[in-house]
Amino acid sequence: YFWIFIFFISITTSFSQSPYDAKSRSSDYETRAAPDSLGIRMVLKMPNLQFRNATIQTAKLPYPILFIHGLNSDSNTWNTLTNYMDSQYQLQYGGRFDFCLNYDSNNALANKNSYPTPNADIARFTTTLVSGDYYYLNFDLGNNGVFNPTSTAVLSNQSAIQKQAVALKRAVTLIMQITGSDKVVVVGHSMGGLCGREYLQNASYYQADGFHHIAKLGTLGTPNTGSNASLSILNGIIAIDNQSEAMRDLKTSYFYNGQPGAFLFGGIESNSYMDDMLFSNFYNIDVNCNGIVGETIAGINSKVLPNNLDFACLYGTGNFLTGGDGVVSNSSANINSVYPNTTNNIFSSGAIHTSLTSQIAEVMQTFDEPNSSNLGYKINLDQLYLGFVSQQAAGQPVTDVDYYRLEIPAAGNYTFNETSTATQNISVKFSNPDGSFVGNTISNTSPSMSIVQSLPAGTINLAITNINPSSTSYQVPYRFEIKSAVLVNENFNSSNFNIFPNPTANILHFDNSNAEFQTITISNVLGMVIETKTISNADTQIDISSYQNGLYFLKFAKDGSSKTIKIMKN
Repeated sequence: YFWIFIFFISITTSFSQSPYDAKSRSSDYETRAAPDSLGIRMVLKMPNLQFRNATIQTAKLPYPILFIHGLNSDSNTWNTLTNYMDSQYQLQYGGRFDFCLNYDSNNALANKNSYPTPNADIARFTTTLVSGDYYYLNFDLGNNGVFNPTSTAVLSNQSAIQKQAVALKRAVTLIMQITGSDKVVVVGHSMGGLCGREYLQNASYYQADGFHHIAKLGTLGTPNTGSNASLSILNGIIAIDNQSEAMRDLKTSYFYNGQPGAFLFGGIESNSYMDDMLFSNFYNIDVNCNGIVGETIAGINSKVLPNNLDFACLYGTGNFLTGGDGVVSNSSANINSVYPNTTNNIFSSGAIHTSLTSQIAEVMQTFDEPNSSNLGYKINLDQLYLGFVSQQAAGQPVTDVDYYRLEIPAAGNYTFNETSTATQNISVKFSNPDGSFVGNTISNTSPSMSIVQSLPAGTINLAITNINPSSTSYQVPYRFEIKSAVLVNENFNSSNFNIFPNPTANILHFDNSNAEFQTITISNVLGMVIETKTISNADTQIDISSYQNGLYFLKFAKDGSSKTIKIMKN
């Protein structure tokens, strides 16, 4: 039935779990699913620790991707797609976030408390997490931490959408901590898209700084206006429990009185309002999971949808009997049906609902970088990135324009390098935030280019345009980087001065005996001053072990003369 998809820097080792919110379990539970009817335990996808511990530099996505499955499914639904991404693009799996959303096993009561709070519904179990390009968010868990449990009594992957949003918040927090990225790309299949929307449309879920940190939400077959698909058919196919919280939240309307679904459209938490079944009703009617019933709920479709991120929708047309994908109508799967003019990125696939996650060509279209400069993905200097050439949605301009933005620490000449494994007709433009162009448009029809561009200090937009992408262009990504300007002595003649090792993880050594610099000013890639130190000619080292990984600029100065050196902390 319903499933989801969320969408990606440097090489690290395993991430240290917080003892407060991650419950320990046997490592066997992480690596293998519960036995099937034949007693066979499926081996689950695991991060490649050997790769991540190696000194291998590969192109990365500007933002990590989080994949989330849907109703009564699990994270394995993404394996066909991500196995392709691994082999075709050399992207790296960062790990799986395992959440049980009915940890107390009480279907009659709901809450959004997290372990170790007594009687909490939400518990995250320990998993191996490394810095990767993409991650899974998994709800198919028993309250003992078993993946894909044989018992369905816990109903974790049929739990309330508001509980899912709590888990999504925590996953976004951890991904940013692990990767050092400031945003995450989220693309959801079916109910998973509603999980993403619930998070985005309620500031109570936002990160500690008050921002959501989602760069893009792509949805696949998401029932934005709900779905009243045949319960008997769904039960026969994927064993949906009609009384579950998820089925309650996904309703377009209730069967016996026709009232609109409370989660989506607003309504009253009462059995008379949610009158949907002949002999029984939902296990609980606490839509907002606060332990109180009888409240009037504001539906998610009446709440503001943020416009400071990119959106894309994919719908299926594979069910010729009912139209749409057999579960969600095309109209319901289109976010513009609820919020007009949200996105032009509306794509279709000739697949049924449960097959949308494995439609590689169509799903890759939802990954496409923003075609609006104000939504451009943040990139850094001296990092190799991977970008996708995507065929555009029907009725839209053929040209694929991918926008990025970066901070230039100092005016100078910077080198733009781009390579591909195939000939591509592309052009490159740099511009200021007001849209005024910096330099000239550079066009190229060969598999690679290298250009030097004079850029001013501050925020700069980069537009990479692919003239005429085809339906298979996604198979051949482009790789690009912007190299820092060569930094030389600004006005200080000291050929003996040297600093090493570079890059380093902790201590930088230098010889100040001849130069006798008096101060060191350390700035990050955004131009922000991190620290200023007074030094003497006896000083020979700087400890940067407490700094975050990344690029820094060290300005050594004396009596108005200075020398700036670029260093990398890893």
